[in-house]
Amino acid sequence: MTDWEENYCSTLAPSTVHGYQTAKNTALEYFNGVYVKDIQTSDVRQFAESLPRSYSEHTISNYVNVLSSIMAYAVRSRDYPISLNPCSNARIHLGTEATERRVVSDGEMRLIMQNADKPFGLFPLLLLFTGCRRGEALALDWRDIDIKSDTITIDKSLSWKHCRPFIKTPKTKKAGVQ
Repeated sequence: MTDWEENYCSTLAPSTVHGYQTAKNTALEYFNGVYVKDIQTSDVRQFAESLPRSYSEHTISNYVNVLSSIMAYAVRSRDYPISLNPCSNARIHLGTEATERRVVSDGEMRLIMQNADKPFGLFPLLLLFTGCRRGEALALDWRDIDIKSDTITIDKSLSWKHCRPFIKTPKTKKAGVQ
């Protein structure tokens, strides 16, 4: 497990690694005492079924994906006597349906606009009217704003590592579009 974290997780964004921690810890707790070579596809399904029913299908899928990443690393590393990732054939469709994002209500819109003159009140307005993520908005610089052409270029995002902010590339390929 330490090898996976040092070699694989070191290539990921800190926020991604942080998101993997709960899934990794849950898998470690579930498979405590079980050798990697002994984990079968049916065990992966049982692991997924052991997760709370309140989790969304997306969350359960993420937990299994983290486990799959660990197992794929074990296959590649040759330090473990396995040649097949048991997660590869596990078809898992559990959890609740993802909830759709909703449009801001008229009342919420009024509240945001009424508070635009308050400290940090323009921030929700910026998010509302641009659709950018919080980290993308926090990374904006004056040179990203072109008042003449009414465009904002979003090509970076603010993230945190060890309580220190740093600038990274945006989450999606569509970011950077003006």
